[in-house]
Amino acid sequence: MPLLEAEILQVHLFALSFGLVLQKARGMGTVLFDLIERVSHGLFEIVAIVMKFAPISAFGAIKPIPLANMALVCLPRWGSG
Repeated sequence: MPLLEAEILQVHLFALSFGLVLQKARGMGTVLFDLIERVSHGLFEIVAIVMKFAPISAFGAIKPIPLANMALVCLPRWGSG
């Protein structure tokens, strides 16, 4: 995984060469460019849906923490009585 290993130079060179090849192949490049555009539009729609639910999932991840802390504080008191 080049992006995970911080090998950004290789990623940039690949993107630059891919863009130059698309520009050089004008007829076929247009079809491929349209396909990439449609796929990216679909991916951005998926990201938009995920972002709408992100606050709900963040609240769901944070909410159990105070309840767990409250149980740790209250349970020893109940047992001593």
